[in-house]
Amino acid sequence: MESLYRLQNVLLANTSFAFRRNFIDSVHWDEWLTGVLGARGVGKTTCMLQYISENFKPNSREALYVTYDNPAIPYKNLFELADDFYKKGGKHLFVDEIRKYPHWAIELKNIYDLLPKLKITFSGSSILKLLTGGVDLSRRAVLHYLSGLSYREKKVIR
Repeated sequence: MESLYRLQNVLLANTSFAFRRNFIDSVHWDEWLTGVLGARGVGKTTCMLQYISENFKPNSREALYVTYDNPAIPYKNLFELADDFYKKGGKHLFVDEIRKYPHWAIELKNIYDLLPKLKITFSGSSILKLLTGGVDLSRRAVLHYLSGLSYREKKVIR
């Protein structure tokens, strides 16, 4: 678990906070299961990291960001990671690139059902794979779609 917190802290320290998407304010972060979906490169990861930075104290153990394209995750499955995080006082687990993890939908369902106080936010760029993950998450998950930058946002960045 400590290695995951170290990676999160490195990411938080190296994420630019110069620009903040309005999308962050429209997401229902307090739902028990929240999906942030969108094409590659639109800012899903940055939005999650900015939310963590704004809403949790530095070095807090209440929030944990993990990305499932990281081969060094020291748990055999997502449920084991979530269970350990929850037992150690974790409250909000952020799982990026979830589509790269096999059986993600069934494990999210089990985490939702068996760890009812743990909030989970997940993201992925392959919307089709996320919506056809083999398990019906429609009653459980609140999905948000992040599109590319709007014209107004592009003007602010320039």
